[in-house]
Amino acid sequence: MKNIVTNAAGITVLRLIDNTLKTGGGPISIGATVVQSPKGAPGKVLKVTHVNWEDILGVPYTKIIPDRTQMEGLRHLADAVKECNYVNVVRVLASDARFPTLAMKQIDVKGAWTPSTTYAVNDVVSITGGSKLICVVEHTSGSVEPTAASANWDAATDKGDWVTGTEYAVNDLVTISDDSKLVCVNAHTAGVSEPTAASSDWDAANDLGAWVAGTSYVVGDVVTVSGGTISLICVTAHTAGSVEPTAASSDWDAYTTPMVTDAIAYGTEISTASGYIGTIYPVDGDPGVNRSFTITNIDAVKKRFTIKFYDIDETGTEYLLEYWTVGVDPSDKDDMGRSVFIETLLEERSSRFRCDWNTDVDWDDAFDTITAIAGLQTKPAFAGGTNGGTPTTQDWISAWDMFRNEQVLAYLMFMAGNYTEDVIANAIDIAEIRHTMLFFDVPPYLDSGSAITWLTSASLSSRLAAAYYCPLAAKDAWYGGKTVWGASGAAVAACALGDANFTGDTPGVHYSPAGINRGVLSRTGVELLFPDDVIDRDALYDARINPVIINGNGSAMIDDALTVWPKANYSRFVWVNRIANYIDHQFLEMAGYMEHEPDGITYRGLYKGMKSILDKLVTAGALVSPRTDSGGDQAYTVTVAQSTTDSNPYVFTVEQPEIDRWLVTWSFCPVGSARRIVGQPILIL
Repeated sequence: MKNIVTNAAGITVLRLIDNTLKTGGGPISIGATVVQSPKGAPGKVLKVTHVNWEDILGVPYTKIIPDRTQMEGLRHLADAVKECNYVNVVRVLASDARFPTLAMKQIDVKGAWTPSTTYAVNDVVSITGGSKLICVVEHTSGSVEPTAASANWDAATDKGDWVTGTEYAVNDLVTISDDSKLVCVNAHTAGVSEPTAASSDWDAANDLGAWVAGTSYVVGDVVTVSGGTISLICVTAHTAGSVEPTAASSDWDAYTTPMVTDAIAYGTEISTASGYIGTIYPVDGDPGVNRSFTITNIDAVKKRFTIKFYDIDETGTEYLLEYWTVGVDPSDKDDMGRSVFIETLLEERSSRFRCDWNTDVDWDDAFDTITAIAGLQTKPAFAGGTNGGTPTTQDWISAWDMFRNEQVLAYLMFMAGNYTEDVIANAIDIAEIRHTMLFFDVPPYLDSGSAITWLTSASLSSRLAAAYYCPLAAKDAWYGGKTVWGASGAAVAACALGDANFTGDTPGVHYSPAGINRGVLSRTGVELLFPDDVIDRDALYDARINPVIINGNGSAMIDDALTVWPKANYSRFVWVNRIANYIDHQFLEMAGYMEHEPDGITYRGLYKGMKSILDKLVTAGALVSPRTDSGGDQAYTVTVAQSTTDSNPYVFTVEQPEIDRWLVTWSFCPVGSARRIVGQPILIL
């Protein structure tokens, strides 16, 4: 939606001239917010309801999380989805977040090793003693059987100093800034922060120099053999014997599983490399630390198998997450005509997982790998995924900017406990462009005086934004005890409760989102954070802060409906702007049908369309006859006997100032709200 008239084809709604109004609201109650959450596909707009939001995003973070915005976000969402039709959510993540992948090596099982045989990369052979080796360099074998790594040791590769952005494999050794050594325990791409021994992908490495017979070694000890040319890492605590351990042959490596784990930055396109049959990875934003899968029921004739995904619940119990019977032929279909090709099936029918399949690999080439995975004693597990650190201000702004796309519905935007002024200001700009409301919070952990100071210093001014102050603790439905969070999500729910008062197909956008009928928060066990704080309601009004109070029923209740507009005109009221927004969006939809039509059709369409929009609002009680102005600060008097026959609730004009431009102007009188009720006692003498 544009705010200015240009020479380009399009529909324009001019900015508000007060005493004509526009902004937020909409035909249905659709919320919009950005949150941090344990899971949820990043970089997408996720449509959630009161039924599915926990399945998609996870439960709120515990209150012991030091980042208030992280802790509060999903609690605000829980408030909003109770009444909204749905909420569009964007999940924000820090740049160091990673999702896990499991790549499947294209192995070829050759049986027992034989001399004078040509072996290719990923050929698997058995050697004396039952150990298995995997070929790492194409070669023709000699006459001496290769060796596996020693039972107590494994090969380690010294990579020198740790470097950001580097791909590290298991058993890679690095040196960090304090000159200590770390050993990689999970294959991954290094982030921007130098790891420590406590990092999930690294362990401390104890560099002991040359191997010495008779020495007691523990897991993580690093020694050199073969005159210092090869490094080994201890994998089993033991006392060394008299024979120096060996590393794997230069052409071979110890083989245990065809699975290779990695962790990839979000936004990276997965492409299975040569030598692998496919890569399996999650797309729902779950870091996957408790997830695994199995392959069963291999059908060599149909070239299909069953893949089962598992997860672990809060009690530590493993459960089946989903399972599919899949094929490896891109043209393979089931009896219903649906594709069973693993890549297509997961894309079309799974909300959690995807597979990038190497279509250059045929069934015969894939069969050994699939069979080997099916025979593993331990389920292949996802590893290395992480939700990363704290998102930056720019991360938040970029996430909010997804709502600049007008194809994404966002009628009731709320900050969900984000108190960063630059992020709020950016969201207000989006609200201005989209003619929608934005609800945000003043930090609830401040006393009322400090809350006023906070909002005043933030210098946030808009007809389309409303600030809420909720200095209350309430029962934590997820973890027990009491938690403190703001009321921006609850304000959205209050608007949705008003919208639910339909007159025909017109929602009750004119109902004030405050008071006992709509403004009561769905929280229990509420108590004041500052019981001795004497709140100055006039000062809150001057600052344009909507307080949440404990009413006579002991419930938390929103007790005002002000925007942060500083002027003393109708634009300072939330419901007035919601009426205006509703007209804007109805006008936009109606005008879309008229765009590029001839003059006669356009005039009749615009005239009839505007009259229908405004008449419905009159019928719903959102628009009323103009009040009798008696001067002062928007003061007026209305009596029961006042005639409305000569007082129109609205006036609009349709003009054609240029051959290709139509101008529709509308003025309307919004309904009032009993925000202030005064009783005047008088003595009878």
